[in-house]
Amino acid sequence: MVINPELNTKKNGTCVGAGYIALDVVFNELLKDEPKFWAGGSCGNILTILSYWNWDSYPISRLGKDVASKYILKDIKSWGVNTKFISLEKTVDTPIVIERIKKQKTGKNHHKFEWTCPNCGSRLPHYRPIMFNDVLRYKQLLPVPEVFYFDRISKSTFEIASFLKTQGSIIFFEPSSIKYSKLFEDCLRISDILKYSEERIEKLPLPEECALFLEIQTLGENGLRFRYANPIIDGTKWVTLKPYKVVEFSDSTGSGDWCSAGIIHNLGIKGERSSHQLREKDIKLALNYGQAYAALNCMFDGARGLMYSDLSKKDIETAISKIQKKENIVDLIENNKKLNIRTTMQKICKNCSNY
Repeated sequence: MVINPELNTKKNGTCVGAGYIALDVVFNELLKDEPKFWAGGSCGNILTILSYWNWDSYPISRLGKDVASKYILKDIKSWGVNTKFISLEKTVDTPIVIERIKKQKTGKNHHKFEWTCPNCGSRLPHYRPIMFNDVLRYKQLLPVPEVFYFDRISKSTFEIASFLKTQGSIIFFEPSSIKYSKLFEDCLRISDILKYSEERIEKLPLPEECALFLEIQTLGENGLRFRYANPIIDGTKWVTLKPYKVVEFSDSTGSGDWCSAGIIHNLGIKGERSSHQLREKDIKLALNYGQAYAALNCMFDGARGLMYSDLSKKDIETAISKIQKKENIVDLIENNKKLNIRTTMQKICKNCSNY
């Protein structure tokens, strides 16, 4: 049974994450409106979505003591994310990503990412891993979560993941690209759930003595496929899931993050031991749940645009249910779709930070 995160008042679990957190600056060139300044990066998005779904979320990150980090912190704090393990350093610049939403010649909306300043042309700041010298402190202070998520590899992140695995946490690894090294293979070996995109990684050979029990490959507009076993070995059967239809498409950014959050929410709460005994039905329910949220979010700008709309939580759950039943949701969305009020007012209203 899939848990309804919107209507559940109890905490659903704890997730600790380390990896890419950046400031997304979203320009919709079709609307010619003001840009949105939202926290982004896969790690940032997933932990914020989980907090939105009533999880305790603890991102570990190094950001700069600058304007960009202020936008990020104000955003994720407004959703209840715990920021005690985000360090702000004068010698570090907060990562920034420019997203432009345009219309292609085919008439379909298309997003493009840029890593240079559109004003001066300089290269924008990039990801900086957490310091290895801080690992011992994190081991002493971090809560033991149901799930540890990471999307970038570093010696420090691997050490934390290895430690939390010994404490019983599920290790969720989502690499954005392949850079084969001993460290990369070690990350694969300790992972319980592995997820990656076909667009960036066509095939990912698994090392020997791998603990992996669930492997997911997203296929863009063709949905996704997964395979599961205890542990997975080459030759294990793949199962394909088609995507849900998206009506009034705006932006596909963040679809994979919603899917990952859905997996964590529905499988991670079961705990490491029971998760290794999951049935195909359980996995399909979790993946379908994430896919439904991804489809709904595609109607809004940005990786988590759905969260900034004026749709009530009840309306969102109704929409998710209709998507899963393949029913029309256009009227429901159009009657409630008012973007940017939350984002705009947080910039100027001192009370919005407590919302």
